[in-house]
Amino acid sequence: GDSDLQTRWETRETQRPGMWVLVDFVTPRVVERIELALGKRPNQWGRSLEVEVSRNGRDWTRVRTTPGRAMVPDQVVGDRGHVQVLLLVTPTLASAVRILVSDEGQPRWGIAEIEIHALPAS
Repeated sequence: GDSDLQTRWETRETQRPGMWVLVDFVTPRVVERIELALGKRPNQWGRSLEVEVSRNGRDWTRVRTTPGRAMVPDQVVGDRGHVQVLLLVTPTLASAVRILVSDEGQPRWGIAEIEIHALPAS
């Protein structure tokens, strides 16, 4: 990210299954936690998000996640605005992470910053 909560990525239409955003790593990492900062548009939080990982950028495996924070409408706002947090139940080695919408929802999906908490592969 550019560390600027005013800039953002967002979809052009309302959320629907199959929409995704991808993060590639230069070297494989053990992914533990994903944070999606919403900045000034908390209403654009991702509904029913799922996480897939890949070791080669072609083959994808869905991983189990659990929320690391309250649902966006119930959050106390911090420095980065509202933040969706997805904790991987089992930290997983990956060279890329894909975050997908798995259900229909209003409104559009938007992200101001993505932060991946990961350790170097040993």
